[in-house]
Amino acid sequence: MNWLQKAFRRVKLQTRIFVSFLTLMIVTLGVIGFISFDKANSAIHNKIEQYSVQITDQIAQNLSIEMSRVKEVAVDTSNNSSVQEVFDQLASDASMVPFNTLREAERFVMDKFVTLKSLSFAGLLSNKKLEVSSGDKLAEGEDQRLIQLASEAKQNFIWTPMTFANSEGTYQQMGLLKVTMSKTKMKNVGTVAIALKDEYFKNIYQGIDIGKDKTGKSFDAFIVDANGMVLSSRSDSIPNYKEYSKNKELI
Repeated sequence: MNWLQKAFRRVKLQTRIFVSFLTLMIVTLGVIGFISFDKANSAIHNKIEQYSVQITDQIAQNLSIEMSRVKEVAVDTSNNSSVQEVFDQLASDASMVPFNTLREAERFVMDKFVTLKSLSFAGLLSNKKLEVSSGDKLAEGEDQRLIQLASEAKQNFIWTPMTFANSEGTYQQMGLLKVTMSKTKMKNVGTVAIALKDEYFKNIYQGIDIGKDKTGKSFDAFIVDANGMVLSSRSDSIPNYKEYSKNKELI
């Protein structure tokens, strides 16, 4: 230590002042650089957060618009005179619905299904069973579950996954139930059921880029309900109609 002190004292005063000034400048620049980096990093994170919020709000708005359109289809079907008459006849325990009335209701449902490419299923449920349908086939017993769900409903619209069956097994798609009230008896006389293709919700956010992680992989985008069930996902690692358990703080 004494050797260092002696060596330092042999250095010219001008050099010592220069070294001291240089050291102070380096320390000062280091502190300023750290503060600048921290502020820049915070600004970037704030921008990303604001962008994410804007994207999320936009997706939510688009989703709300599309869900309203589906509701309009259900209401239009529910208010159709032939559909109303079929439901009223079935609710009154009529042994047989007039053929022409039933055909008109079937034609109306078929037209809705053909016109709207986003639908995978459209049907009319009495308080006993599925009466009229077009599109995919409901799985065995699913009509009874939907009827029970509609009978317990405290609102006119119920969003629920519906189970269908084909030669390969069963699968689910998001659907909407519209409880139909009789215009003459003011009671629940039946339910309009509509199911949507998986691509319907996925197309709302399919092309939206919400950023990438450190590995360069795009962040997942998906839709969950208030209970944490995944309603739509564009990633195979997040399957539809399963509880999202990776980060429940997001829900």
